[in-house]
Amino acid sequence: MNMDLIYGDEIGLVSVVLRLFLATLFGYIVGINREKKRRGAGTRTHALVCMSACLVMITSEYIALTFPNYSGDVARLGAQVISGMGFIGAGTIIITKYNHVRGLTTAASLWATACLGLTLGAGFISAGITATLLMIFLLITVEKLDKTIKKNSVVHDYFIVFDGMEGFSRFLTELKDAGIKINNIEINRNKSDDETVVIITLETRINLAEYMLELECRDSIKIMNEL
Repeated sequence: MNMDLIYGDEIGLVSVVLRLFLATLFGYIVGINREKKRRGAGTRTHALVCMSACLVMITSEYIALTFPNYSGDVARLGAQVISGMGFIGAGTIIITKYNHVRGLTTAASLWATACLGLTLGAGFISAGITATLLMIFLLITVEKLDKTIKKNSVVHDYFIVFDGMEGFSRFLTELKDAGIKINNIEINRNKSDDETVVIITLETRINLAEYMLELECRDSIKIMNEL
């Protein structure tokens, strides 16, 4: 790749097109993982964020080169992108009625994609490629590693919704009979529909995933997810 097309004293058409194309492509690639998981921000959102951030950075460079006597700080445009991404990122974070938080990884990937766009817009292509590879590694490979670590861990966090306190009491009795240690428990009872919402930390060396599926009080559990 001819670096003169990217770096130089002037912003040429080829340089601008190349930077915007790479930003759109890399943003799209990062968004594939979120798209597969049916998250609110998928490929198009990530591609648009990355391309737009790149455009802002190119515009900053254009201002600096076109108006050499400009007294303002051209880096402020890029800084506003980084801080402004909190607005879009917050829109992807969902707190369910059971106080279960979702969307943090999507929000983080959007913010990182905006930073990636700024990097590519500045013409720092090698850093942009490296960052994209690391982002894909974190979103895909590390996720599988996290699942393996959780699977082999003796400590497990569960989010459980019972149809009432009676089912929850039966659940605690079964845990005690099985010799499963309870490290922490948070209870939130919804009086309007008589639901009992529990976030519980359990410690055991038995296969807890299989045990949870064979609970005698399973019929009283409306929702159960491992956190």
